[in-house]
Amino acid sequence: MPQNKNAVIRYQTLDKCFSDFRHRYYMDDLIEACAQALIDYTGTDSVSRRTVFDDITFMESSQGWSIPLERIKDGKKVYYRYKYKDFTINNKELTADEISQLKTTIMTISRYRGLPSTEWLEDVISNLEYRFDHLARVIDKFTETIGLTKFAMYVFDYGAPIGYRLAMWHPERITAIISQNGNMYEEGLGKKWEARKAYWKNPTDELRQQFATAYALETIIGQYTFGTPEGREGPDGYSLDYYYVCQPGRAEMQNDLILDYRSNVALYPEFQQYLRTYQPPLLAVWGENDPSFIPAGAKAFKRDVPNAEIHFVPSGHFALESHHTEIAKLIIDFLHRVL
Repeated sequence: MPQNKNAVIRYQTLDKCFSDFRHRYYMDDLIEACAQALIDYTGTDSVSRRTVFDDITFMESSQGWSIPLERIKDGKKVYYRYKYKDFTINNKELTADEISQLKTTIMTISRYRGLPSTEWLEDVISNLEYRFDHLARVIDKFTETIGLTKFAMYVFDYGAPIGYRLAMWHPERITAIISQNGNMYEEGLGKKWEARKAYWKNPTDELRQQFATAYALETIIGQYTFGTPEGREGPDGYSLDYYYVCQPGRAEMQNDLILDYRSNVALYPEFQQYLRTYQPPLLAVWGENDPSFIPAGAKAFKRDVPNAEIHFVPSGHFALESHHTEIAKLIIDFLHRVL
């Protein structure tokens, strides 16, 4: 069911009413609340009883949010309330329709980038798009919220440039870095990145769609098993990966990150400068058969941190899946010596 702007306003208003256990909202109250919200946001109060009934039906359906709504009799009248006090549609995952609307909104406001007096749009867009810088700021805020002022980092794959941003922003907090196939050097990018670099230079929809095969089951299995000794790779990891990427909107989120990975490569010199300046204790443990982040990326750490410890295990990209015991021993020994 398509959701126009007025419908979204009504859904949010109804959700607020259903969540309010201090008041009883009868149908007339719900209609009045929706009408007032429409006046506040659009200047019109056109909402009928039938519309609100249809909204509730949609919100209860699987196409909506499957809300657990109770209808409680009060004499001859009925008031509406969620069955659970902590339920809200805002804690549910976005529907495919909502994700489509969000993408359209981002594309629309992106057209105004760079125009006078629109500097604030950059922050808005960054908070809506899936970007590494925004993900790093989320993790940065998390560490501050829990009071994590000193910590050693274990970084891997896409998490590496997020961790390296944190180190660059707060070098005083980092006590050590363990990098497992977490790259920050151009020479560490395998051949698969050539197609991505071409896409970064010319990010057309056609080129974007060519990466859809990255989320096929056979591709994901290959990411886990390529270069891994036979029999040492269980199905848990790639099965979970495939399950999550099949959820609504997840493939598009991954496509956003494939495009934005160029921002990480652009920051490689700054990450390297951080290493040269602060010389953090560094352990690189690499799956030597990784086609994405090849061994040259691990060896390059020595250029900026001469005391870096470099180790290779006979595995692929997801080296922990097959060599967790060996890698854990290296990490424990390293941390005992440097902390």
